[in-house]
Amino acid sequence: MTKLFSIIGMHRSGTSLVGRLTNLLGADLGPEEELMAPKPDNPAGFWENRKVSALHDDLLARLGGRWDRPPFLEDGWESAADLEEFRLRARAILDSSYGGRGLAAWKDPRGSFLLPFWQNFCTIDGTLMVVREPTEVAASLGSRSGMDSETAAELWLRYVVAGWRADRRRMVLSYGDVLERPDESLTRLARFLGVPMPTDDVRSQMDAVIDPKLRHHQADPKPDGQKIRLARAIFRLVLTQPAEVLAPLMDCLHDRTQVAGHLEKGMHETRSLILRSGLTFAEAKQSTEGEHELCDDAGAVRIEE
Repeated sequence: MTKLFSIIGMHRSGTSLVGRLTNLLGADLGPEEELMAPKPDNPAGFWENRKVSALHDDLLARLGGRWDRPPFLEDGWESAADLEEFRLRARAILDSSYGGRGLAAWKDPRGSFLLPFWQNFCTIDGTLMVVREPTEVAASLGSRSGMDSETAAELWLRYVVAGWRADRRRMVLSYGDVLERPDESLTRLARFLGVPMPTDDVRSQMDAVIDPKLRHHQADPKPDGQKIRLARAIFRLVLTQPAEVLAPLMDCLHDRTQVAGHLEKGMHETRSLILRSGLTFAEAKQSTEGEHELCDDAGAVRIEE
C-alpha cells in the first residue's frame, strides 16, 4: 500500500527544494517523464508532476480562480457532485503515477487550497508545509511577475492559512532553516516521512542540492504596508507556536481572507489575536529582539472599523 504525502506552501517558498529532498529520502514523485522541466526562474527543477499540476490548474479554473487569484471556497466545497470528473482524473493519476510505490509524494503550491479535494477520496498520510519569510517571497514575485508587495503578502497569507488548516498531520518547514541548518532540517524531514536517516552518499547528493546561492532575495527588516507586516508576524508564529495557540488566529484569518476586502476590515481582531499569541511567543523563550519585532509588526497594523 502506498504511503502518500503532499508538499504545499506559497509559491517561491522552497517547495521545489523540499520536493527534491523528499525524493532523495526515498519518496517517489512520479515517473521522470511526467516531472515538470526546469525553467530559468527555477533552474534546479520543480520536482512537480505535470499531471497533478494540470489537474490543479483545471480544478482552480472550475472553482473560479487561478494560482494568483485563488477562489473563495465555502466549507464542504470538496464534496460537490459536479467535481466527479476531477476525482476520476485524480484517481487515475494515483493509479498510474503512484500506484504500487511504498512511499510517494506530490508537490504543488496550489495544493494549499486543494488538499481537501484529495482528502475527500484518498488518504494523505502527512503534509509538508514549506514557508518562507514573506518579504523574500514578495521580492521574488515582484522580480518574476511584477507583483507589488501588498498583493504578494495577501496571497502569502491566503496560501499559508489555507495550507495550515487543511491537514492536522502537518510538518511546517522553513526554507531558511533548510538552507542555514540543513542537517537539522533533514533529520526532521526523515522522521516525519518515517524513513531512515540518509546515508553518506545521499547526504552528499543533498549537499549539492542545498545551494544558498539560489536564495536570490533577502528579507526586508523594515517593510512598509499593513499586509506584509501582518504576514511577517504570522510567519514567526507559525514557526514557533503549537497548534492550539495558532488555531484561533488561523480561523480568524481564514474568515477574513475568504471574502475580498475583509482582511482590512478585520485588522482589530487579527491584531489582538497576534498580540495574545505573542505572549506565548515570549514565554517560548525566543530572543527579545524577536519578541519586539513580532509586536512591532502587529502594532503596525492599523485598525479600520
